[in-house]
Amino acid sequence: MKSPRILALIALLSSTAFAANPAASAGNLTSDKQTATTARLENPASGKAKAMRQSKLSISNHSTILHDGEHWTIVPNGAVIHMPELQKAKVNVQPIGTLLPWTEFLVLNKSWIAINEVTFDQAAGNEALSSERAEFWKKQDKIVIAVHQNGPTAVQIGKGQALTSR
Repeated sequence: MKSPRILALIALLSSTAFAANPAASAGNLTSDKQTATTARLENPASGKAKAMRQSKLSISNHSTILHDGEHWTIVPNGAVIHMPELQKAKVNVQPIGTLLPWTEFLVLNKSWIAINEVTFDQAAGNEALSSERAEFWKKQDKIVIAVHQNGPTAVQIGKGQALTSR
């Protein structure tokens, strides 16, 4: 059996809690948020449903489109680290055809796309890319895509910095 002191303490704490939240003392345990949700479900808004979309979060705003005339794929902005004049028409054009995963698109387009494996530090902009490789790219007619573990990745460049000097 509980002592009278404990019972008095429980009664005091209970009355204080109910005084702070009168809805709970009246037996109404629903919150304002739950009430508002229930009201919306019972009386939905009229008219067309509007989906709010934040354009800043769109994947297309953070991607570069590569297109071969029949298929296309996307890579992160900053993944194209070399682009010869001859290939500019294949980058960031209106995509037509079939969207392919990066690996499939690369296999189909090895004739005009080359890859360059970068380290995590190079991708983060903490370490420069090889200047010898950049000189080699200038002699090629291929777009060079930065990859890390075979997936395209963006290479961060500080203002006024080149890919090959940090």
